[in-house]
Amino acid sequence: MKKYSKRLKTYEKIDFDTKEIIAGMSRLKGARRKPTSLALEEELLEEL
Repeated sequence: MKKYSKRLKTYEKIDFDTKEIIAGMSRLKGARRKPTSLALEEELLEEL
């Protein structure tokens, strides 16, 4: 059974801290990874 989550109205604007994202990526460099997929709304995809 597939389940889908929808973006909540309470999350209209999400702020990303690029320094934290880069630091997190650095910690995971070389770590084992598992491919995933995620369906995003067109607006959110453009913002990212």
